[in-house]
Amino acid sequence: MSKGIRIPVQKRSIEKRKKIIDTATKIFNDKGYLNTTTAEIAKEAGLATGSVYAYFKDKKDIFVEVLKLYSNSIYNNTIKNLNKIKNKNDLISLVDVIVNSVLENHKFSPRFHQEIAMLACTDTYIKNCYNEHQKIQIDKYMEKLSEYTSSFSNIKEKLFLVYALIEGMCHEVLYNKDSNFNKDILVIECKKFVIKMLK
Repeated sequence: MSKGIRIPVQKRSIEKRKKIIDTATKIFNDKGYLNTTTAEIAKEAGLATGSVYAYFKDKKDIFVEVLKLYSNSIYNNTIKNLNKIKNKNDLISLVDVIVNSVLENHKFSPRFHQEIAMLACTDTYIKNCYNEHQKIQIDKYMEKLSEYTSSFSNIKEKLFLVYALIEGMCHEVLYNKDSNFNKDILVIECKKFVIKMLK
């Protein structure tokens, strides 16, 4: 079946593939991955189910593409905000922008983000895709952070820990309705830890 997957070149095909991804993003966020079928995605996109299979192997293939786009949007938003910092040696502003940008992006699609976390724990293929994309994101952040300061040591390892810390804090602050933490303090303490890690 995979040999029938086409890579769109013409504008119409590119738009059709994008429509499938946009539709899937909405449905995954509304209903969740497990409660969504490829036929539903096709119907909502106004396409025949066979048309979806012309661009994607299966629903999981669509989910991975949505995951890539979602991660890239978080990165792009963070970079846009980082570019507003005037003093490239201002570590406090740097951390403030990163943490606030990631928090803001987690608000955009909470259900989908929870789906990513769940599937990364239960599905080996999605876990591998998630880990690979996480590695790409960390490499991109490393490249960007080198513009701000060259004094970071062990930056790859530190960024991995920073990534995990910020993700965990975002999940607690935004998704845990039964949290017994002061969420404002949690954000402040997270920023303090990140600053210490990056020094």
